[in-house]
Amino acid sequence: AEGSAAAMAAGMAKQGAVPVFAVYSTFLQRAYDMLLHDAAIDNLHVVLGVDRAGLVGDDGETHHGVFDVAYLDSVPNMTVLAPASFAELEVMLERALFRLGGPVAVRYPRGGEGRYVGTAGKEPAAVLRSGDDITLASYGTEINEVLEAADLLEQQGIRAEIVKLNQLTPLVPEVIERSIRKTGALLFAEEQTARGSVGQRLAARLEVTGLPARVALVNCGDGFVPHGAAALLKRDLSLDGAGLCRMRLWASLLVSCPSGLYERMRLLVEKSGGAVENADFGADVVLTVLLPAEDVDAFRAAVTELSAGTVEVLLEAERFQPGPP
Repeated sequence: AEGSAAAMAAGMAKQGAVPVFAVYSTFLQRAYDMLLHDAAIDNLHVVLGVDRAGLVGDDGETHHGVFDVAYLDSVPNMTVLAPASFAELEVMLERALFRLGGPVAVRYPRGGEGRYVGTAGKEPAAVLRSGDDITLASYGTEINEVLEAADLLEQQGIRAEIVKLNQLTPLVPEVIERSIRKTGALLFAEEQTARGSVGQRLAARLEVTGLPARVALVNCGDGFVPHGAAALLKRDLSLDGAGLCRMRLWASLLVSCPSGLYERMRLLVEKSGGAVENADFGADVVLTVLLPAEDVDAFRAAVTELSAGTVEVLLEAERFQPGPP
């Protein structure tokens, strides 16, 4: 049915109409071929109202709209807009109908709006709050969680700059890049699978352009999202405000120490705000230690003082992940 509707919309556009095809994100997947070879190949002006975009909660596992951002980005000539409020939905639908050409998707979630009720939808991206310490970015109603995270970070003395994307495809990254040049760090949150996500595209661009930044991508991962209430799913995926606030850069260290120092090393790790993830016991003990990245230098100094050079510390990797609740 969805494939037939997409083909019919393309035929109507071919005859000069401006059809609007309203469809669930998850069911639009069935029309991918028609989007390519009926609508996009002739750059026909078909407007897609992509409902149930993002997590849908009680609708069920197969109804989450967590793939459309990736597959729509692969369609040539496609424009994808992501309103975050009722007011923006009106602005972006008007833009899709009367100011843009070719295939246009306006994606919106199940349910209503949240804390953000304004409109910044006329430009590809907008800065909602200025800050110097980290750039928090998102789109759609996930921006409400980002606003909450920024408030929580401010209580810790961290001033976050919030960038809201209104247009996802084609991606216009200049606003985010200007922010990252100021803050040096980006946390991008989205209710989409990791592969083909906006965050991945931004991270790839930063790498290609050589713009240095610490980047954290918070999304729905590489698998399927199970059935569950949207609020609980966001909590489990660290996509709620509290989870985003706890995201921080951690250092994974390999620590080799004499077995007689194991207990003292374990206590030192805990005192430093970290945790021992694994311990291999032999003549020496090899610990896999996770520490806040900003505390690594102090930890190394404490280890040297404790062990008089008998403990070796190697930096294995750095990664963003949630801290303890």
